[in-house]
Amino acid sequence: MPASGSGASVLADVYLEDCNLGFTPRWEFQPDLDKMRMTIQAIFRTENVHIKHFAEGCFNKLYEVQINDQAPLLLRVALPVDPQNKTISEVATIQWVSAITDFPIPNVIHYDASRDSPITYEWILMSKLPGARLEVTWRHLTPVCPIVR
Repeated sequence: MPASGSGASVLADVYLEDCNLGFTPRWEFQPDLDKMRMTIQAIFRTENVHIKHFAEGCFNKLYEVQINDQAPLLLRVALPVDPQNKTISEVATIQWVSAITDFPIPNVIHYDASRDSPITYEWILMSKLPGARLEVTWRHLTPVCPIVR
């Protein structure tokens, strides 16, 4: 069921699926890999762009982007939950944390907080940090109680 209301709704244009715990946002249609590729090709002015699925969460899908022989990038495509505000806030937060800390954090390469691009969803293209994914290492982490205190 599409979320009701005008564009002012926090869940504007999001497909909501009824489940045991209430309504859950769902992708009404899958992001198109060819449209993603064309968008990245236009930004980098090259035909040599390869995109593959990397991971996904409730509100985002992540794709690994390989351009020529450069280091891989990540393209984060988002459901229009709180349209424009969510993506703009995430970009600003990444840039702010990067400016005031030494934490390893991805660089934002490009983004579109509208649904006017060929991808038709909001997206952020960012650098990919080295290391293992948290879902792989989570079960092997040691307790960090002294650090938290």
